[in-house]
Amino acid sequence: MAFTKTRQLLLSLNNKLHEKCNGELTLELGFFSDMVTRENVSYYEKNTEPPIFLLCLNIKKEGKKHCISSISCKINEDEMEISSKTHQNYEGRKYNLLLRSAIVLLAPHMKNEDGTQITQVVSRAINPISAFSMIKYFNATNDELDNYMEENEIEPSEIKLEDIQTFFDEKSDLGFDEELTEEEEAALMMENEDFGNITTLIIDLNNGETIQKAFETYINTLERIGCPEETGRGVRKSRKTKARKTKAKKTKKTKKTRKNKKTKK
Repeated sequence: MAFTKTRQLLLSLNNKLHEKCNGELTLELGFFSDMVTRENVSYYEKNTEPPIFLLCLNIKKEGKKHCISSISCKINEDEMEISSKTHQNYEGRKYNLLLRSAIVLLAPHMKNEDGTQITQVVSRAINPISAFSMIKYFNATNDELDNYMEENEIEPSEIKLEDIQTFFDEKSDLGFDEELTEEEEAALMMENEDFGNITTLIIDLNNGETIQKAFETYINTLERIGCPEETGRGVRKSRKTKARKTKAKKTKKTKKTRKNKKTKK
């Protein structure tokens, strides 16, 4: 893989990110074999084969880089297959979408080992929400989904999450057991070729409108991401943790109020 032609664009994307978060977050592109040797690297570990490289979103803590969110990338001829992972302490901050838009912008400037230009980004969506995101922000396509939209007179620009949900329900021959874990669902998808084809979404990197849309997504997502409060001094609690603590405080307050009322009586 050659990353040389991505340097200028990566620098530009980082400048915008540094401006947003006061330099606390940085994008880094590197070979998986090098980056995985570091401590605190969050990456998708369910791939049957290791990725070729990672696009990491780093934060510096105690002088060390922590990859808190990443896109894992595998290369097959002119295709780049991606999967993502965000550390649980940093979920809900739009980091995944930021990284996906960045990799779509960077991929056209990459070549594989034999010099073949990367022309497609491929992502396997396990659920309708993931598929909807790929379609909405990156014009991702799927042959069966395209036919479904044509049959139901749905314009790609007007597709809704409910449409994707119906498509998944109608087209998938595999009925997921509600008790399956996410890992078991992913394994089932990988083992079943028909199901995998249904959820495989392709982004055409030769489409100028798609690249422009990815750039707009990166800029718009920058406005929505949550920046770390302080570099090197821990992390903010996730939304779920905050919600649990807020609920606990309300419960304590309610109990205290009831106790006071009983005392007054």
